[in-house]
Amino acid sequence: MRVLFISGSFLPDRCGVADYLWHLVDEMAASADMEVAVLSRCPNPAGCSHHVRHFKGRDLVTIWDVARAVREFKPDIVHVQYPTSRAISRYIPLFVRRVLRTPVVQTWHEHYAECNQLGWRNLTGLDRLVHVREDLPRRLPPWLHKMLRNKSAYVPNASTIPAIRITDEQRSAIRNGICGDRQLLTFFGFVNPNKGVDRLFQLADSARHHLLLICDLDQSTDYRRQVQRLASADSWHGHVTITGFLPPTEVGRLLAASDAILFPFATGIGDWNTSVRAALASGSFVIGTSDTETGLGYDKSKNLSLVPCGDWQAFRAGLLAGLGRRREPESSSGWSSIVRAHKKFYAELHAGRG
Repeated sequence: MRVLFISGSFLPDRCGVADYLWHLVDEMAASADMEVAVLSRCPNPAGCSHHVRHFKGRDLVTIWDVARAVREFKPDIVHVQYPTSRAISRYIPLFVRRVLRTPVVQTWHEHYAECNQLGWRNLTGLDRLVHVREDLPRRLPPWLHKMLRNKSAYVPNASTIPAIRITDEQRSAIRNGICGDRQLLTFFGFVNPNKGVDRLFQLADSARHHLLLICDLDQSTDYRRQVQRLASADSWHGHVTITGFLPPTEVGRLLAASDAILFPFATGIGDWNTSVRAALASGSFVIGTSDTETGLGYDKSKNLSLVPCGDWQAFRAGLLAGLGRRREPESSSGWSSIVRAHKKFYAELHAGRG
């Protein structure tokens, strides 16, 4: 089976969906029964471990770019990813389905009402939907929930960072190079207001903790400049490390060496977030917020503590209670099961149109 993926972004673009897609197509291309291609706006797409054909779109991937890729690659299915940091033409799904007569699968990485790249054009160009957020169906408008019934499938996300197993001596060496004898509190991900990175400086104690921010903190937004000011405050002088973007293996080592990995998200964490997935896979203690009452408290099997969104007193208490707890890092990345789920979905769609 031939699958053409369409995405505004692809690695090395700094975009969570681009990272997700690279791992998905790399794993899928390893299957003998699959041929995979990607059409994106990325000027220099990262190579994969297995053969993946790349088509380069224009500044805004257009229907003409898609027509060329479909004509040359002749896919059985076109699979579009939403949203990405580089937008694509809103008419692509409709054009592929109605004009090129090729079935269209879409993956939604965000909720319908919260994503400005989703709208009626997506719905008129959709045969099947993959969603990475388990609660997406119940948060759809009633009319859309009815429309997508029996057309959608939840396929959980996976970590894009390898879980690294390190010895106690290696952990000590990493920590000594960063924080000495202080406890190491880590954040990993993109620095946006909904991630609550500014809260870290209130939740942590500058007298005994060291903050490790595995992120890019360019000064392109007011919020990132605010975080930089907090990190430069006298009370935190010498006790904040900002790494910038790092290779995946190095990120994995730092997560494994942490005493706690913090996600003070404004609207709650979830399995859809690859940074959270990476933190959980590392075996280090993870604490985050939840927008539901389900699962609050400490889960020993995941080494995860969840507190209600906005309850920073509970967050601080949970952090202090869990600091330094560890479990075995995960041995499987999960991408093979994600590919199996996609292949099953594709086969059902293809058989239904046969």
